[in-house]
Amino acid sequence: MTVFANKSLSVADSHIKTIIIVIHGGGRDADEYFRSAMAGAYLSGALDDTLIIAPRFAASDATPGCSDIMEPGELHWDCDNWKVGGVSSDAPQVTSYGAVDTVVRTVMRAGLFPGLVNLTIVGHSGGGQFVSRYALMGKADDVSRIRPLYVPVNASSYPYLDRDRPLMPQDPTTPDAKIDPRDLLEQPRARFETVSNPRGCEAFNRWPYGLEGRPPLLAGPDNKSIEKNFTSRRITYVAGQIDIVPLAGFDDTCGANMQGPNRLKRAIYYRQHENERYGANHPLVIVPLCGHDGRCMYTSPLLMPILFPR
Repeated sequence: MTVFANKSLSVADSHIKTIIIVIHGGGRDADEYFRSAMAGAYLSGALDDTLIIAPRFAASDATPGCSDIMEPGELHWDCDNWKVGGVSSDAPQVTSYGAVDTVVRTVMRAGLFPGLVNLTIVGHSGGGQFVSRYALMGKADDVSRIRPLYVPVNASSYPYLDRDRPLMPQDPTTPDAKIDPRDLLEQPRARFETVSNPRGCEAFNRWPYGLEGRPPLLAGPDNKSIEKNFTSRRITYVAGQIDIVPLAGFDDTCGANMQGPNRLKRAIYYRQHENERYGANHPLVIVPLCGHDGRCMYTSPLLMPILFPR
């Protein structure tokens, strides 16, 4: 697969302290996300000791906007299946998660980056969907000598571990509202109930919205193993404070809509439920004044210290 990188992946470099693997969004514009990550590294003063890698999950099918110009022999996927661990159209035994596993194995070769301290896998939008699920199903923790940090940013949906879904909090702007609107300004809390009657949305808990019906190459880990991965792995969720408009590839399927009305609230509710229900301790960072904009997020003073620790 094609990757964009600011330094060699095969030449030993003792100065590298941080490696960031940047997963692009639904437009498969790895070059643009590479530039956004580079901008964040520059503003953080981290260019000299940071290796930024942006792989591309190219697509080549008849769907409009899904016919990328590819390098000879470059693996490709369909327009969207790479986001959720789908198999390559060229190599049916290679999933998009397996491709990132391979990138991690490559940079973890003995003696290549002996000074390495941080490994982060981050993705925005469709890349956020990828990372939120890769954190449960990927093997980076198994093949890396550095405990990875997973950072899903502005994801449109998440993989719930059970059949619980949020009951939306009361709208504080309605005349009969009995709650203080100030309670909902930053992190509105939801009640959760187990969905027994999905009302025509039987797919609400099937992969990628839940763990049921995972494709064969993702069916290996049982639910208990996935739950263990979720609680033990380092995950930081990130959402833009004004990512509340259903645009830019917003997932409006019924399975996604059962998770909340917009990306911001879906992140809030998912993190609330998974932490409270499963005892995880994953933080959520809400970036002020950023909407669905990867450059705004990656150069935010709140996110840069997470991606480029000094």
